[in-house]
Amino acid sequence: MSKSKTRSKSFGLPPLEAGLQAHLGSHLRGIYDRVLSEPIPERFRTLIDALDRAEQPAGDQTPAPPDPAKRATELGGAA
Repeated sequence: MSKSKTRSKSFGLPPLEAGLQAHLGSHLRGIYDRVLSEPIPERFRTLIDALDRAEQPAGDQTPAPPDPAKRATELGGAA
């Protein structure tokens, strides 16, 4: 086999074994899922709302769509 087929494209390291790749992938997906389920900090929501308003044309007075997580918080539910 040629050297290019036996080495990873990243840093010239050998490829990971399939079992290790699956294990790492499973853990990374779990971490990613937990991060996605965390509430968005209020300072980020404020920034996103400001950016949404700034993107609207000057004459467009249509309000940005409501944030369901913010509405749930206002009603006393989980974000």
